[in-house]
Amino acid sequence: MTKSKNYKIKNTKLRKNTKLHKNTKLRRNTKLHKKKLTKIQNAGGNCSLQPNNNDVNELRLTNTNYNKKILNKEILLKYTFLLDILNNISTKLAMNNLDKDAIKYFAEALKTNTSITELDIYNNNIGDDGAIAIANALQNNKYLTTLDITENNIGHLGAIALLKTNLTNLNMLNNNIGLIGSKLFAEALKNNKTLRRLDITSNKLGIIGSTQIASALSDNKNLNILNISDNNIGNIGAINILKALLLNNSLTTLDISANNIIDSKQEIAKLIANVLQNNKIFSILDISYNTFNGIGAMIIVNALLTNLTFTKLNISYTNIESKSVNDIKKLLETNKLFRLDNNNNKLQIVRI
Repeated sequence: MTKSKNYKIKNTKLRKNTKLHKNTKLRRNTKLHKKKLTKIQNAGGNCSLQPNNNDVNELRLTNTNYNKKILNKEILLKYTFLLDILNNISTKLAMNNLDKDAIKYFAEALKTNTSITELDIYNNNIGDDGAIAIANALQNNKYLTTLDITENNIGHLGAIALLKTNLTNLNMLNNNIGLIGSKLFAEALKNNKTLRRLDITSNKLGIIGSTQIASALSDNKNLNILNISDNNIGNIGAINILKALLLNNSLTTLDISANNIIDSKQEIAKLIANVLQNNKIFSILDISYNTFNGIGAMIIVNALLTNLTFTKLNISYTNIESKSVNDIKKLLETNKLFRLDNNNNKLQIVRI
């Protein structure tokens, strides 16, 4: 009887191995099927794979030590062969410790993959070149729809390339779109027809960048969730984003937390109230880690009580006075549509 071929990944080196690694056996047997194994997480970079197992839908490989010192033709050929195996066993792939050269070979293999739907390449320093390589691969690959490229030193060129793909979920937290590239990025966002969720937290957008994003939101008809927190957009940026919501009919969730917003004159609170009263699909807003006062908070709360679709408002760490918090709690208890969650230093208003 012919022995089945098993593949072992160790520091990204694939080798035929008739002996499966202890505790990471992926054999076609009834015991494994009963357990419904769907995820392998391996901090050491060692796990065993068998090509014909269809139960596993997530593979997480970390600390792969894949760098220029060991980058050679033989290893690259073995590395790209990884995706041929993953065609049968995985729909989610997470990797780190890649470099700009390695990601290009990975992207080349990605072009023909038909099973990976989620890719997590957090903290690999792939830069614009790596992002563009992934974007080019996605022109041929219509299966991968979720991409997390957090902390990869990607500027506006790489970000724009990714917006020209069929991705539906893009996490770009802590990269570098910046002020200069924000106009072109916003233009690409305006023309994008597939993206549903975008996280551009900590991308150095500032007031100028957020204004460009606001302009895109006025025209974009498909984005549902936007996280633009920690971009120092200030009052002006917040006002522009919120005004865009009066024209946008697709965005349901907005996070503008930690953006140096100081609403001492209730200007932003009144604008939020306007959005809540007129935008009938908007449902979640996070304004935490900014500065509001009790008067502004009460304006917002009174408005959300008239909105039938709104579900959650996060006002944690907004310096709202204790008396005002108590007044809000009493109002919500009387109304009985929302409750005030004040646990673990979080202050959130949630629909009952």
